[in-house]
Amino acid sequence: GVYKNVLGFLGGISLEIMAARVGQLCPKALPSKLLYYFFMVYAAWKWPQPVGLTDINPNSCDLNLPVWGCGPTEMNDRRHVMPIITPSYPAQNATANVSKSTLKVMTEEFARARDICKAVDEGKAEWKELFEPLDVFSKYANFLQVHAVAPNKADYDMWKGYTEANLRVVVSYVEKWQDAYLDRAHPCQRNFKKPHSGDESAHEHFWYIGLKFDLEKMKADGKRAPNVAGPVKDFKNRLMNWPKKKEGMVLYVTSKKQKDLPAFVTNPEEEEEAMVEESMEQQLVTANMKTAEHEPENEANPSQR
Repeated sequence: GVYKNVLGFLGGISLEIMAARVGQLCPKALPSKLLYYFFMVYAAWKWPQPVGLTDINPNSCDLNLPVWGCGPTEMNDRRHVMPIITPSYPAQNATANVSKSTLKVMTEEFARARDICKAVDEGKAEWKELFEPLDVFSKYANFLQVHAVAPNKADYDMWKGYTEANLRVVVSYVEKWQDAYLDRAHPCQRNFKKPHSGDESAHEHFWYIGLKFDLEKMKADGKRAPNVAGPVKDFKNRLMNWPKKKEGMVLYVTSKKQKDLPAFVTNPEEEEEAMVEESMEQQLVTANMKTAEHEPENEANPSQR
């Protein structure tokens, strides 16, 4: 629930730096305690105070490379909401993709994990509870569905990669849109390729972003419903104007209620079983047709000889 840098969550390097910092703070702690301290520290961390292992060196050997928080990029760097700084020169922020929304999601998950670790220590829970996946699709009532379509496999791979690399952009657009009344936008780490049968030419892929709105503020402003049409339009224009986009590459971004999500999202195993059964039935019908084509004609009736 907190991993995938491209979507605005943590990556491997940032997790390693966070873990090493807890090791610095608690050098004599047992492994189980370190795990508890990890979640305790970061559930209460005062972001955007940076996490780092060493002091930031603004220059080394007169290389004059860009360094986080120093020089001409300082003002922009200080806008980062969850800075985790690499220890070697030139120091960079390993979590520049994190947004206000994903930070809120991660902070809540750190707090939940802290409570589970504490319960395990008290004998009230088991470690397996810590590793249960976060079910985004049961947590939110509203979603943005990002649907990419391409005419062939090669274009699909390219279009899918570019779309996923830009998903955090739509989160940023919605966060800044006043009429959205957004509390958070939660990009789901799981994404889905629509089951593809051989007779279909188009390849389709889906991503989902869970939306939670600030309904109290919206009602206080006299609004009846949140409006995300503006940022969605800007996001679509950004991707559809990609210079490398080819003919047949299409993008749809629509609002979805939880109850309207497709079956291959909410019940992927059942949908896969149904697709396998349908494919087997089609193969059986095809085999029977081919067998019938190659069977010899019945011998003539002896009375007609």
